[in-house]
Amino acid sequence: MDKGKKIRIIVLILILLLITICLLSRCAAFYTAHNSAFGPVKSPKNVQCEHSFNDFAFTIPDFNQSNYSGYSGFPIEAPWKKIDDLPNSPSIFTENQIKGVSYFNNSRQIWIAERPIRFKLINKVILSYDIDTGEWKTFSNAIGLGNYAIYDLTINKSGDVFGLIVNAKASYYSKNVALCRYDEAKQKFVPLAKSDLPLRDLDNYSDIFILPEKDGNIWIVRANDAIYRYDLALGTLYEVISIAERGFLAQAIWTSSYQILLYFPNRVGGYSEKDLVLFDTQSSEFIEIEFQNKTIYQSRLFYDSNDNLWVVAFGKLDTDKKWRQFLPFPGILRRSGIYDHHILLFFNPPHVTYESSDEKLWFTMYPIYDSPTYRTGLAWYDPNTKEGCWSASGTSSIIEDHEGYMWLLANGALFKAKLSDIDGR
Repeated sequence: MDKGKKIRIIVLILILLLITICLLSRCAAFYTAHNSAFGPVKSPKNVQCEHSFNDFAFTIPDFNQSNYSGYSGFPIEAPWKKIDDLPNSPSIFTENQIKGVSYFNNSRQIWIAERPIRFKLINKVILSYDIDTGEWKTFSNAIGLGNYAIYDLTINKSGDVFGLIVNAKASYYSKNVALCRYDEAKQKFVPLAKSDLPLRDLDNYSDIFILPEKDGNIWIVRANDAIYRYDLALGTLYEVISIAERGFLAQAIWTSSYQILLYFPNRVGGYSEKDLVLFDTQSSEFIEIEFQNKTIYQSRLFYDSNDNLWVVAFGKLDTDKKWRQFLPFPGILRRSGIYDHHILLFFNPPHVTYESSDEKLWFTMYPIYDSPTYRTGLAWYDPNTKEGCWSASGTSSIIEDHEGYMWLLANGALFKAKLSDIDGR
């Protein structure tokens, strides 16, 4: 073998070795970044878990499979106990969601709303279940005369039930927006005086968000318009600050403090430094969250009790503004093409919808119309123990009452379990 050929072989070997080292270092960096924050999600030691959190959250289906039938689901198992079937049967285009638990005198009621999967307007039926008597009540979403209907419900910590009402005939709820409250004595929802938002000709896609009450105020955020505050004691609505110039609003949620997170997606892809904005309700100031990530773009956001911001299951932004990755491959949607038909149907990332009092995070994944995603339902993850379990399939939602019981809505029925029995601790 001539000397030149030997040199070329040696150079080629060195290049391959260098490439291998680079790949291994990237894998090691990913593994360290992923597991230093969370570690692998283990099934609980003290109770049996038939369906793992990893299967629920991290399974990537075969996007090239043209006739995938979806996941068939599984029955709800112990420690969950079935309480009763729901009195209504939603169509494939609607779903039942638990909205909260109310407390009127000695009465405890779980509130459930049937609503279209892709829109907020409650679809005709609101249910309440009396925990003590086992009685179901059904309410119409219609309010008074005319075209007013309940758009969304919120229940505060003291158990009062409030509704956002709209004129469904108006231009996509841009006009005739007000508040109502459930009157236990009258057994119906009653409009609140002086709660009407100003009549404005807004964009056809101006969504409205009602936030749970804090310090005697109900907060309302209307996209392309403003942030409003309704003082329950004075019975007066105040326009706090304009957000009209900020454009399309995808989400408005409370942080664990007195700030409202506003998500203004840039529609280009990824998160830019101006997408996430905090509004401080005490100082009336806006604070931009300097979070940039071009590999993910999802609007399902959730603040946990430790002020960590979860971006679906991709990861969380810590209070020190460091990104902690959770889903192993956050770029999978970009690499495969976000508009691919099979991805939209089969890879619907789970997102946090609830946090129980023991800091468990409850991830939800909804079916998409009549084509189920690869895995649907509800799974819990404990950031403290790194344990988790897939609890229910299908359309599911959950709430905790003041007595430490979890109430699960799944498979058209209501289930109950003591929180401490879920992981056996």
